[in-house]
Amino acid sequence: YSTDLLEQGSVLLSVPGDYWALRRQYFAKVVMLIVDHDDQGTVGVVLNRPTELTAADVDLSDSELFTDSLFQFLGLTQGLKDWKVWFGGDCEGLECAGRSPRHFCLHTMERFAGNSNRVINGVYIMSFRQAKLLVVTGQAKKEDFMLVVGYTGWSRGQLQDELNRGDAWILGAADGALLLGDDSAEDGAPLQGRLERLNRREDSSGGLGDGVNAWWRLYETFRPNELKKVDREEEAHNSQMIRRWVDAYLRPREMLRSMSLHLVEAGSILRGSATHWRLGRPEGSWPSRNKDPWMVPGQYLHKAVLVLLSDCTPRDPAALVLLNGPCIGHTAEGHEVFFGGPGTGAEARCVVPLPRGAVLGRFSLPPGVLHELLGNKAIEEAEHARMAQLMEMPRPERWLGAGGKLETLKEVKVSLEGDRQQRKWYKEYLGIPVDE
Repeated sequence: YSTDLLEQGSVLLSVPGDYWALRRQYFAKVVMLIVDHDDQGTVGVVLNRPTELTAADVDLSDSELFTDSLFQFLGLTQGLKDWKVWFGGDCEGLECAGRSPRHFCLHTMERFAGNSNRVINGVYIMSFRQAKLLVVTGQAKKEDFMLVVGYTGWSRGQLQDELNRGDAWILGAADGALLLGDDSAEDGAPLQGRLERLNRREDSSGGLGDGVNAWWRLYETFRPNELKKVDREEEAHNSQMIRRWVDAYLRPREMLRSMSLHLVEAGSILRGSATHWRLGRPEGSWPSRNKDPWMVPGQYLHKAVLVLLSDCTPRDPAALVLLNGPCIGHTAEGHEVFFGGPGTGAEARCVVPLPRGAVLGRFSLPPGVLHELLGNKAIEEAEHARMAQLMEMPRPERWLGAGGKLETLKEVKVSLEGDRQQRKWYKEYLGIPVDE
């Protein structure tokens, strides 16, 4: 049921709509359990984002038993490395580099309640070290546990403020059977089996679970009167963005991050990829809690045509103007004024005059980011393009004029998804509709 009382054991659902589908897709249609709430802050754990990763793919050395080497020597390897990992949140989780992420196990076994921390009736938290010991000694199976890596954290009063705004979260309460599956069912499936059923892909493709059905199940319970207001077509697109994120981040893969090192000269024309910007950031780059160039998501760079305002090496910030942004107003003479970028302060007041109209605004990327994007081909140099010639073309044709092209049907499909995400971005951040 829906409730206004935030406490340990509360259930948090993300709101439907574009808010999370544009920004951080791992929170789109998310189901979260509040495992700790006190005067210092709040901790939540995502319940509906399975991964294809195992403990062997993640540095969980903090939970190594001193007997692990002995178990391996004796051939007792069950439960040591092949544990399935679940994405628990964006704090100290899978994005950690160079250190072990926070991790722990959820379970529903009453017989181990004495050496666990109770969250709600029938749902407990136990250390991974303790869970491994139970498995290797035959007291439990690894399928009885949900190994969670990462969490979501809020400082004192922060989550309550977000709930009061009403644009991000829905608060409710549910029992363990509704959240994690009923362990009294006739088939007696362990926790992992129940979770896999709950989180199967909505599109029935058989791929890695996306958790969308688990969210709908709870949303229908918490907000039955609002179901008719939900735009199912828009939500189908938003669900597809969740699957794109899941496929990009929750499968084992080596993230190869190359960097171009050459000088990019002022006046260079650059071209945004048609396939890299659906999620608002280049795939493979996790959000940073420190300085993240994509705090404003980057769907505006989808099929972008850009001009670099000053020479740029990997040690320099990159000052850029978008040359094919939408019309955001008109001059006193009636000429169009186009969006030049999401910069603030002096950047927002930057004006690039055109023969008929102007481009208003620019933006900057921190040192090294432009060269990473060039290395990853999220942005490419349009070597033969000239700004004067491009600006004579109709706005929708400038990307093609800068050498942009789609070579396969798959690229066309991905590009269309990016087009839709970009229209959502312009509506969200500029408050303007953009024609298809």
